[in-house]
Amino acid sequence: MCNCVVPEQVAHTYDRFPETDSPVCAVPPLGQPSPQAAGAPLPTEEEIEAFYHSQGDNFRGAALFRAAHIVKHTDGGQDEDEARAIIETAQAELLAGVSFSEVAERYSDCKGNGGDLGEFVAGKMVPEFEDAIRNLSPGERTGIFRTPFGFHIAELRAKTPPGTVSFEEVRDDIRRVLTLMRQQQQFLRAVAALRSRADIRFVVENGTAPSAQ
Repeated sequence: MCNCVVPEQVAHTYDRFPETDSPVCAVPPLGQPSPQAAGAPLPTEEEIEAFYHSQGDNFRGAALFRAAHIVKHTDGGQDEDEARAIIETAQAELLAGVSFSEVAERYSDCKGNGGDLGEFVAGKMVPEFEDAIRNLSPGERTGIFRTPFGFHIAELRAKTPPGTVSFEEVRDDIRRVLTLMRQQQQFLRAVAALRSRADIRFVVENGTAPSAQ
């Protein structure tokens, strides 16, 4: 992919679970549970599936875009007035009916493939670029807009709306999440039980110990 629109971040395939505040796809493999948590029951298949259905909004994949662009850089000390003049010339040729690919090869600082950036997931490009193309229909193009890299004109080639991630794709992730949650709950109950039986005393600086609390 052309580095004229440097990716800021790669969006997660699906969102965060409210209970864990961590993305499912980032849940690490289970390690050795503590002795206090070893007795935590494993989630059943029915519980895993029920969790999937109850958290449906958190299992939506990101939208996909395919776009092309013409860019004149200003982020490397290039003359902004000159860059603006060239991108305006490119815009005028587009309005006159010259093909986007031809104009991109003639004027863009990212030549090759007619300015085609290929397919990318929502959240991967800088916000200014995605904001410019988000509401376009395939075949439509933007006017001149600016990102931290310079002046752009973009054309949307295709757009796939977000869809639901299947249960089969996330079953094992859900199992890990529920197991970790139960181990944590088991551990906290064990700690609470130990505290309830503990003889806790507070020692002051002069060495005297008040009665047990």
